[in-house]
Amino acid sequence: MDIQRKIVNLFILTIFGISVACSPKVTKNIVSSYAPLDYDKEVLLLDLQTIIPDGAENMGTVRIGDTGFTTNCDWNNVTEIAKIEARKVGGNAIKIIEHTPPSPLGSSCHQITAVVLRIENSDDLNFSAVKRDVVAEDWDLKPEFPQVRLNFNGGWSYRLAPLSDNINQTEKEHIRKLKSGYNINFDVAYYFVESYGVGFKYDIFKSSNSLFHLETETSIPFIGPFLAMRFFDKSKANCLILNMGIGYVGYNESGKYSGIPYSGKGSTAGMAWDVGYDIALTKNLYFGFQFSYFTGFLTEIDITDNGYTQTIKLEKGEYEGLQRLNLGLGLRLYL
Repeated sequence: MDIQRKIVNLFILTIFGISVACSPKVTKNIVSSYAPLDYDKEVLLLDLQTIIPDGAENMGTVRIGDTGFTTNCDWNNVTEIAKIEARKVGGNAIKIIEHTPPSPLGSSCHQITAVVLRIENSDDLNFSAVKRDVVAEDWDLKPEFPQVRLNFNGGWSYRLAPLSDNINQTEKEHIRKLKSGYNINFDVAYYFVESYGVGFKYDIFKSSNSLFHLETETSIPFIGPFLAMRFFDKSKANCLILNMGIGYVGYNESGKYSGIPYSGKGSTAGMAWDVGYDIALTKNLYFGFQFSYFTGFLTEIDITDNGYTQTIKLEKGEYEGLQRLNLGLGLRLYL
């Protein structure tokens, strides 16, 4: 259970780090401040064309930018973040002085610089606060990149856990051959922006071997979500793929020992990493190769022998390692 907890904690920390990186970057240069305003207090938004009213106090500037990983950065969100920063220092208006709209060849985010203002008797002002730039709607462009990637993959697999010293030479040779097998993989990813998204993966390892009185078949499935990253080359024809996920890892074994059938099964939490490269065949069809690494450790296993099932709890240092490496080829569909 300690290993499973560590795996989950590692994934949670990674999710937290990425979620922070996916938030817009806030840079502030505040020169004066007052008591914070209530969270529901209206903050006026003055667009690029609106003149700052006489008597307004300039309290400093706030810039909302793109970290390179930012996803939630449409016009409404970035202006609301600027308003929140204004409320924190007692400002009741922001004046947009710079606005960089999304671009298919650059950032997918609205990026703004605003002056934080404090205006006395703001309710009596003789103008309407503009909620959006007049052309902002035109800048909310439909993504010009494929948002869905379907991956079909298969190839060679090898289990990496070392052999136990508590088995005889025949059993070692038998298990050594079971370490090598094949994998079948399917996953789907959805990209919020060109380079970052989330997905769901199914992958299964299979192997079998017969040696003297031993006959064994094993399968190790992985099912779970993942964080997806990809980086197109300049031609947009080829793409580097990086994924990391956490999920369910199963273990199933069946066979015969001296002619007597038996089976074993267990499950745990594990992690998966992918590194791949996709090469365009057509606009939507790609060919690719992928290296994957999976990890997980069984702390107990259910063994059925002659119709009787017992749960064997493994001691620390004797956990069944499910680490494996996949080398695969396949087709990818970009939609």
